Amino acid sequence: MRKLLADGLKLGESLARLPWEAARRVTDGRSETLKQAADLGERLGTLPFRAAQSVLGTQEVGRLGAAGPGGTPGGRPGAGGAAGDRRPRTVVLGAGYAGLTCFLELQDHLSRNDDLTLVNGDKYHWFTTELHTYVAGEPEDAVRIPLARVVARPGRLTVGRVTKVDPAARTVELEGGRRVAYDMLVFALGSDPEYYGLPGVAENSLIVGNWQGATRVRERIGQLFRKEGEAETVPHVVVAGGGLTGVEVAGELADEYGRRVRLTILEAGPDIMGGFAPELVRTSRDVLMGKGIEIRTGNPIARVQPGKITFKDGGELSFDLLVWAGGVRGSALLAEAGFATTPKGRGKVDAYLRAEGHPEVYLVGDSAAFTDPATGRELPPTAQAAVQMGRTVGRNILRQLKGQASEPFMPKIKGSFASLGRAEGVGQIGAEQYTGVPAMLIKELVDAHHAWETGGGILPLVSRLVRAPGRYLRGRPAGVRAGVAGRPGAKPAAGLVAPARAAERTDRRG
Repeated sequence: MRKLLADGLKLGESLARLPWEAARRVTDGRSETLKQAADLGERLGTLPFRAAQSVLGTQEVGRLGAAGPGGTPGGRPGAGGAAGDRRPRTVVLGAGYAGLTCFLELQDHLSRNDDLTLVNGDKYHWFTTELHTYVAGEPEDAVRIPLARVVARPGRLTVGRVTKVDPAARTVELEGGRRVAYDMLVFALGSDPEYYGLPGVAENSLIVGNWQGATRVRERIGQLFRKEGEAETVPHVVVAGGGLTGVEVAGELADEYGRRVRLTILEAGPDIMGGFAPELVRTSRDVLMGKGIEIRTGNPIARVQPGKITFKDGGELSFDLLVWAGGVRGSALLAEAGFATTPKGRGKVDAYLRAEGHPEVYLVGDSAAFTDPATGRELPPTAQAAVQMGRTVGRNILRQLKGQASEPFMPKIKGSFASLGRAEGVGQIGAEQYTGVPAMLIKELVDAHHAWETGGGILPLVSRLVRAPGRYLRGRPAGVRAGVAGRPGAKPAAGLVAPARAAERTDRRG
């Protein structure tokens, strides 16, 4: 009877897949959005059958060693490898965009008896691309999701900071001496700040690239505005780095504190917003300067002392808080573990995102130095790329467990969007450009989609969409200026299109 029921469930699952597989074949290469919709439809359609098979313990997943990641014979896993009928141990380090995407892909398709572990430094998935809003006063729960809400069998969560990875022993060491063994490892521990060897920068600045750093910035800004009874002075916050992170932090702080704070953006290059179209850079400058933000470019920092920046040309600038957004490099744990790395500290990988010389280890997100075949350039560390990496590795691990050939990673970068505060933004998808409300709307929709897709349920999505109008209205008074695209009554600049078109053509996460 059990076998008959199991066969019936397998048949039902196969039938549920058919229309979605047909849809993928019909739309293959035509629309990434339709392909993703088909993937989602297949996942939802087969969910009850897979759940029933998991309960019965009949969902079939191959054993490690049947085939290597490329579909070739694999042999014994090696030290710490799977033995006998023991399930292979898959460990994902980090619950950022890449790590959590990979983990959920595996959790959704493995049986309840498989061995899957997510290791993370705390109990939350943080929307790191939204930490600038947290710095300026948004509540914690607006930029994070409890991992307990999304982790379920066969997955389990281990909370602890990773201090060492030992590829020879196939173990991960956590703070306090705990060890986690693995047969397959997904390294997704993000990045460290890049200080370029500049003296005094690390000691005299704070970062916003992770939740710990963002919390310190938030606390420090609070301290600057709690000096009651003292002579009235306007605190000077300097943001070093004119890329996405730096611009978004400055714009958000300007909307929150207005003229009560002096804000300066420093960019060593010739202009801010590198990689954006010149028209969007000009718009960004107009908006930021209209908020009272000073922008200094083309004069690199030489050194930093407490409260003082010295530039390469000998000039100086005093500050009350220095926020460093000047760049990132791969996690130091990569080189310490002996993995091959680039000068920027990112791990070298093959076409399948496997670490050089370690086919059982995958590197994803900011940790991976992957050369995009379409451009010949190293893929920049973005949330969009991280999500795509995590999904690809999750699916390839599933293929490996089934003895199937892996598929190479083929990134599809669809566009970039940046907020310039709470009411304005800029973005581009290919040759199409967006400013003002359309850009902000697309960015909010993308962020809300990621919140839903992580498995946090409908509440994070609804919460973000409900909160967006309030954020817009709070930021609007500072954003209404003549000459800024997106203001009430203004006509869209040349090249602007309806936001609905962009929503159909991009899946940038965060």
